[in-house]
Amino acid sequence: MKNSIAIFTAFLSFSFLPVFGQNDTVLVSATYCKDIKTEKDKFNGKVSMSSPILEPIHLIKETSKGKTVYYLRLSVIGSTPSIGEGVTILLDNGKKIVRAKEETDVSVNSDAKFDHTAFISITKVEMQLLSKSKITDIRLYIFDESIKDGERFKGYANCLLSN
Repeated sequence: MKNSIAIFTAFLSFSFLPVFGQNDTVLVSATYCKDIKTEKDKFNGKVSMSSPILEPIHLIKETSKGKTVYYLRLSVIGSTPSIGEGVTILLDNGKKIVRAKEETDVSVNSDAKFDHTAFISITKVEMQLLSKSKITDIRLYIFDESIKDGERFKGYANCLLSN
């Protein structure tokens, strides 16, 4: 009985060790890809893939007739119902994605707070950038938000690019 327990304990210890030579990006992507939702429109065949609808970032990929388009929905809680232009995304590698003329919108959420949003299309190159660098901060008009879990959104971007 003691030998069985020792063997089982050793098996558990080794089964959770990393496999050397595996690509970390593949492991991270696999972790997040299970959360990606895929829908196919039965009328026109358009395939939509999206990350979970989480605040403050939602990534979307749509493919129709061989053409793929990427979108970001961004959300920030603000102190006033002000709207204006400008979307900036800061990345941990020092780069930015900027849409200076992009309109923002505002609504009141269920907590009676001002929810500022923007829905933007991004290029494949920008999506590739998001798949390699963590988002650290976003600004919608004059309202800023620090992103605490940039690795998660990086993983979602990897999933959308690879599928």
